[in-house]
Amino acid sequence: ITLIFSAVFLGVYPSSRQLVGVCTAFVCLGVLLLDGLRRAIPLSDLLLACSVPACYSAANLVIRRQLAQTGSLGMTFLIMLITSALLFPLSLTQTNPACDSEGDWWLAVACLGLLGTVGTGLATYWFNTMIQLEGPLFAGMSTNLVPIGALLWGWWDAEEISARQIGRAH
Repeated sequence: ITLIFSAVFLGVYPSSRQLVGVCTAFVCLGVLLLDGLRRAIPLSDLLLACSVPACYSAANLVIRRQLAQTGSLGMTFLIMLITSALLFPLSLTQTNPACDSEGDWWLAVACLGLLGTVGTGLATYWFNTMIQLEGPLFAGMSTNLVPIGALLWGWWDAEEISARQIGRAH
């Protein structure tokens, strides 16, 4: 989807390496869809799941085309601010388990703050920078490495990794 959007809207065509990466990701998406159908997941649910890459592709295209002059840091701040503003009222409606002690509550808040600002904030900043420097196609392809990273993290954490998990990571 990003390949098509980049060619049509930006006039940017992929290199041979990018074309191989995109085609490989497309084949993997097809394998996941077939597996979903085999498991009797409704086709409408699978198509909805496929809409996620389309939305990401459109967003990446807008970042590259319309927001190229906006700095990655400012854009990341704005993205996180808008997301927080949207999710905060929803969080007030959720029932959460009570903490055993005030210390546990503060530890949870600190971990959430660290994960949100450092983990999500840095990842979003780097991704926006990648879109602006390398383009939406390259940035989108980089997300294909996430499952492989998750497998390596699990292996390092002594999780049992099955051949089926390895097959799904590619």
